[in-house]
Amino acid sequence: MTFDWNGRKVLVTGGHGFLGTVLTRLLHERGATVASPTHGEIDLEAGGAFLRIANHRPDVFIHAAARCGGLGYVAANRDTLFERNARMSEAIFHACREAPPSVLVAVGSSCMYPGDCALPLREEQVLEGAPHSSVEPYGTVKRHLYLLSQVLEIELAGGTAVVYPVLANLYGPGAHLSQPERLHFADALALKFALVAAGTGGVNVWGTGVATRELLYVEDAARGILHLIEHGATGAVNLGGNGLRTVGDVVERLCQVSGVAAERVRYDGDPGRDGQPTKVLDWNKARTAGWGPTISFDEGIRRTYEAALDFVRDTDTGGGTT
Repeated sequence: MTFDWNGRKVLVTGGHGFLGTVLTRLLHERGATVASPTHGEIDLEAGGAFLRIANHRPDVFIHAAARCGGLGYVAANRDTLFERNARMSEAIFHACREAPPSVLVAVGSSCMYPGDCALPLREEQVLEGAPHSSVEPYGTVKRHLYLLSQVLEIELAGGTAVVYPVLANLYGPGAHLSQPERLHFADALALKFALVAAGTGGVNVWGTGVATRELLYVEDAARGILHLIEHGATGAVNLGGNGLRTVGDVVERLCQVSGVAAERVRYDGDPGRDGQPTKVLDWNKARTAGWGPTISFDEGIRRTYEAALDFVRDTDTGGGTT
């Protein structure tokens, strides 16, 4: 049966963030009635937030809000990252108890997978071991959200369908470039290249460049989440990208699109800054449901760089070594 979005009440937390902005736009295009409260309207970390969420009484609830960032941000916020995200997760949990939606989407991350696990990463491996030490606080709190969503589905006795999309490394236009410490690595690199292209100096890159990641373009991720809802998916479902890329591959593509010579790029060579050596998802479950990424790596990086360059020009940030 076709899923009809027309007039359907949808609540998106994080609806003004990187992923949430795209989700909100796509939902409006489908005819849904969308609420995406700002942080000022509902502080998900504040006491009593769940009642303000429950008052919306959505039919579809998409929890896309998160306190997250790159490896540097995680390292600098290890003491608070779990607590702040856990408060949001618990607010969602209690809001759904108060006013159960027909569908709950709790957006996950590949950071939640074990740091030492057979590849590619499959949904049934989510809880098999500790997350990689470089992302442990964030990976652990994403497991917390996953477990709460499972408990909620049991408590509501099938009245709420719960789907937990597990996303590969997001990238693309729309990232909050004014907060570089919170950018995912491909967006952070695009901003560095844009700054150098608009000025002088060179690009400094964390690590050795050999770590491999699966990149998922943000619009592909948003379309994937809506596809899972439309096709009645439940439980954890991986949403992966178009193959594995090293950090060096991303740098090489950015050199091509920016015109910045490779000689102006310097890796700091610290393997401790590589994070998990390799991370790739098995997304056969999503593929079987009819979803797959549509934006190629080359095109996605081009769009990401152009958005970063527009930002640099608009803000007159200036160039120099980054």
